[in-house]
Amino acid sequence: MIQDKTLLEGEPLSQNERVAFIEAIDEHDKKWQSIAKAVSTTPCRCLIHYYSKYKWGDERERYLEKKSQWELSGHSDYCEVCDDGGDLILCDGCPSAYHIHCLKLSDIPE
Repeated sequence: MIQDKTLLEGEPLSQNERVAFIEAIDEHDKKWQSIAKAVSTTPCRCLIHYYSKYKWGDERERYLEKKSQWELSGHSDYCEVCDDGGDLILCDGCPSAYHIHCLKLSDIPE
């Protein structure tokens, strides 16, 4: 069971959580709710790990391999925030897609 979430947010993933994260991101791409469930933590902690270790840290090589796979697959058909489909904004720099309301935007950025 997940401990008090407020205490966990700044904690780095443990070695077991890192292994679970790698397996989950391979299976779920960037569906953060599904990844967090597989790791038994919060989506916030998964995102912190993704940006601090996976994308720009000591796991960058693995990220670059996964990035190539994502690029070949095209843009996502689901929102990265809520995992739902519908009218999505596509990121120009990666295969991510979002609902405008999930980004808390009033207009589509240029």
